[in-house]
Amino acid sequence: MSGQYSWLAGHMGGPGNPYQRALQTVAAIVGECEGTEMIVSHSGTLGSEEEMLQMLLTGRQQAMVGTSASLRRLCPELLMCDLPFLFQSRPQFYLLSDHLLQPAYSNRLLEKGVRLLAMMEGGWRDLFNARRPIHTPADMGGLRMRTMDNPVHQAAIEALGAVPVVLSTQESYRALQTGAIDGGDRAAYNYMDYGYQKAAPYYCKIGIFMVASYLILSEEWFQSLSQETRGKLLSAAVAIAQRERDDYCLMDGLAYEAMVRENITITRPDREAFRIKTEVVWEPFLVQTESAGLLQQIKAWKV
Repeated sequence: MSGQYSWLAGHMGGPGNPYQRALQTVAAIVGECEGTEMIVSHSGTLGSEEEMLQMLLTGRQQAMVGTSASLRRLCPELLMCDLPFLFQSRPQFYLLSDHLLQPAYSNRLLEKGVRLLAMMEGGWRDLFNARRPIHTPADMGGLRMRTMDNPVHQAAIEALGAVPVVLSTQESYRALQTGAIDGGDRAAYNYMDYGYQKAAPYYCKIGIFMVASYLILSEEWFQSLSQETRGKLLSAAVAIAQRERDDYCLMDGLAYEAMVRENITITRPDREAFRIKTEVVWEPFLVQTESAGLLQQIKAWKV
């Protein structure tokens, strides 16, 4: 390492999370071209999403993977991706991300000094809990469900009759063990990886949220890199996103297989009944985020 310091990158997932490989690819490119090491930290070692974003904006961190939980303050339109039951499949989400959403979000974030290198996924979110199988929205009544610090997710959980409880990933498992919460929403991989099945063995495969995740760079830092480095990062962006999505999809599939082996109670209810209960969430946030135009474009796409 030729530099006198290391660059920093971080994310909230564990060491096996697909985010880790995505940031390691960035680190490998800048390390090879610039001769300065980039340290990739996982599991929130550098702080919460909000803390990492503040570090990135003030030049103390160079790259991160975040969600709308933190990035919505820079680009409120990001919240539109979190609307319940907006996407029908992963392929639909990927296509719309690449051709519609990422270009729109990139421009807004760049105005705030942030470069969106790759729009990835944070998991196709299902519901889980410790008390009972979920077959209908009525089964959600009264359950205390952990959510991200995301107002759309909180409103959706409340619309289903449950009580949203905002907790960090680190806090949520302990809260399950003590009964402070009954469950939450997670992608299958995260549900199994964090060990939630040990305390909450009822899994509802519903696909309520398709969480988008964003690999972002400090624009000031990006512009300080050599032309060669910038070019290689931009050229690698599509492959980084594709690999991360492939990894998440594969790991979710393996997690479902593990659930079956461990005799987790899995229900697959009618999505439409849940969608109808949560449609009240859409309008307030479309107005708030000025995303109606984007929603119209999404509906116009034939996928």
